[in-house]
Amino acid sequence: MTLDTLATNLPRPGPLDDQASRLRELVDQSGMAFKTSGRALVPAREPAPHPGLQREAHVIAVASGKGGVGKTNISVNLAIAFAQQGCRAALVDGDLGLGNADVLCGLAPSAHCGHLLEGQRSLQETLITAPGGFTLLPSGSGVDRLADLPAPRRDALLRHLEAIGRAHDVMLIDCGAGIGSGVLAFLQAADTILVVTTPEPTSLADAYALIKCFARRHGAVDRGSIPPDRLLIVVNQVSDADEAARVFARIAAVCRRFLAVEPLLAGHVCTDSAVSVCVRARRPFLLERPNTRASKCVRNLSVDLMDRFALDRCAPERIRTGLAARILRFMHLNTA
Repeated sequence: MTLDTLATNLPRPGPLDDQASRLRELVDQSGMAFKTSGRALVPAREPAPHPGLQREAHVIAVASGKGGVGKTNISVNLAIAFAQQGCRAALVDGDLGLGNADVLCGLAPSAHCGHLLEGQRSLQETLITAPGGFTLLPSGSGVDRLADLPAPRRDALLRHLEAIGRAHDVMLIDCGAGIGSGVLAFLQAADTILVVTTPEPTSLADAYALIKCFARRHGAVDRGSIPPDRLLIVVNQVSDADEAARVFARIAAVCRRFLAVEPLLAGHVCTDSAVSVCVRARRPFLLERPNTRASKCVRNLSVDLMDRFALDRCAPERIRTGLAARILRFMHLNTA
């Protein structure tokens, strides 16, 4: 299947979940600041932020149309790169049933998102400090997808995400592969979307399908175009920057032609034998092999993103409406 054959109509979302306003009130009422300490979030007594500013993370959703393109590996190492530059970085393993960010970090957490949602562990007990200095919310095997969670557990998860966001400068969400409603909700709620693809035709076709689903749903809800810098492409497993530019040009042309969407090229990651070695060793390649081509590419990507979005600064309050409310706004789920 080629990119050109994927320009088909998709169903529009149903009525918006009106829990958003209720949850926004809950979040606004719990205006406690948090900071990271060791393995957990703890209440923080900090000076009030500058008027017009608030401490809340810039949310980056990392997604892919198909699995096996290196999305989680890029997410983990990008979180490390942010932390190395002084950012308070968090990574949420958003593939609730099949997450493996902890595996790539060589961790065996005693608690994960499943325990958190079942009330067996608190957020402080579930968050861990991963190698490289970023905060990780691990997923777990067999945890229900976001779309399948009963409303009370879904609301609780979103409130936890709000707390994590308020404690960090940048929060990456490693979404599950594909175009499920949970994935699309994370994309809609994020400030920035990084779509990871490779030069393989199947990867490009699936990446385009993901962008198409997002664009259709975004247009149906927001009644407007996708803002500049919202949708970025990362081309993984390329020989050099020239190949990445050619691959990006192909998918960008199809997006422009059929969707009136203009994605930007965020960067690329070169094919590097050290990556698979580090995966088998369960060590992030940015730490284990910091001078390899892949590590240099990820560092370049992190620097560009920090500069593009000023990730080391507080964001203007007027563009922050609460991550939980934004996710609920775009999820057309039945109330349990």
